[in-house]
Amino acid sequence: MRLPMILLPLFLAAACSRGAAPEVDGDAAVTIEQRLGEDWRVDIALKLPTAALDLGPTIDGYRARHWRIETSGVRLATRGGRDYLEAGAARKFSRVDIRVEPAPVDLHKDYEPFIPLGDGAVIFYTGHVMPFRDAATRMQAKLTITAAEGAQVYAFGARAPMLEDWESPYDHPAFLYIGSAAPRESDTLVTIADATAPAWVSDEIATLAPAIGAALQNLFSRSLPTKPTILVAMGDLSEEGRLSYSGDALPGQYQMTLAGGAWRQSSPQALA
Repeated sequence: MRLPMILLPLFLAAACSRGAAPEVDGDAAVTIEQRLGEDWRVDIALKLPTAALDLGPTIDGYRARHWRIETSGVRLATRGGRDYLEAGAARKFSRVDIRVEPAPVDLHKDYEPFIPLGDGAVIFYTGHVMPFRDAATRMQAKLTITAAEGAQVYAFGARAPMLEDWESPYDHPAFLYIGSAAPRESDTLVTIADATAPAWVSDEIATLAPAIGAALQNLFSRSLPTKPTILVAMGDLSEEGRLSYSGDALPGQYQMTLAGGAWRQSSPQALA
């Protein structure tokens, strides 16, 4: 079918805009889309085309196992203990489309990419999708994160189904909470507990955390860019009598996972 000449410019404009790269303000723009029951979509758009993009340490082959590069002509490569996105045959690229399996991988020497919570929510670490300018410096990257239907994205006081052009106030990778739980906010801290946590755990965290925040604020006598956040996940509770915890810290954030059957009931040991 031939198009009337008057419609041809409109047709070409529509064709060019489909799948157009997001506007890049800074070095890179990273778009993250949560998809329930499917791989997440991650799109990295660059200000300047490049033949190789440094993603940082290879972290025990995590990306090779759980990432799938969808952009033709771009591949994932590992050199000197770091992962790169590379274009072959001396070509350059300015945008890469990636599918990421939202799988917990139990990393012991780096931040977990996905920490699942019992109600389908997840804690997502942004650092593994934020490229590097050189071995020690990350690119200036703004993130747009879209939650699946019924969920919201939370980070440092911002909460919405989609956070657009987002950056951490600490100029650093961060944890994002993606789920339906409402954060509990005090004068000094924000807490989000796994919806499946025993009630005593949720209540204790919501009570204890503000007291800790106030004490630290008085001790250091300084203000912060925003209220710090404590994120608590429940791990495997199947082992009776076990009482263990693990966690990770980032600027302005602390994530803690409680594991073992002894967390089901309050006890002096658990409270301590």
